[in-house]
Amino acid sequence: MLEPTSTRLRHAFGAPLPPRREGALTPKQRILVVEDDTVMARVLGDNLTLEGFAVEWIPDGELLLEKVRTFSPDLVLLDVSLPRRDGFELCRMLHCIVQIPVVMLSARSQSADRRRGFCAGADDYVTKPFDLDDLVARIHAALERRAQATPLSA
Repeated sequence: MLEPTSTRLRHAFGAPLPPRREGALTPKQRILVVEDDTVMARVLGDNLTLEGFAVEWIPDGELLLEKVRTFSPDLVLLDVSLPRRDGFELCRMLHCIVQIPVVMLSARSQSADRRRGFCAGADDYVTKPFDLDDLVARIHAALERRAQATPLSA
């Protein structure tokens, strides 16, 4: 698990983090970050941990299915440009096995790339650079949509 290195973190683009929101998620919802850029993965992991999520990180898609099985994430934050397999392929593959929200991250901002992400099964597509508060809001929205779509057990 990625642990925060400081309580005064800054997001990837320099703005200070807002104070942690009251009423953090309990129990912690799990986010799997699939990102080959270790600095970006660390920033995401640290900040999402401060937001109250349990976060694990893998650097490429080769370990995705195994990590999904062992970590049971509630959401996958998936970079598009990964070594060996791109995020589009991984998203399609993931949705053949489990139905969990996927938020794609990419420097690719063309509408054709966004459409390709949604066609692969992504719940959202966020382009880099991004505002961390916006990303967290999109994560919460994806988790809420999935919770509303999932019938409650009797």
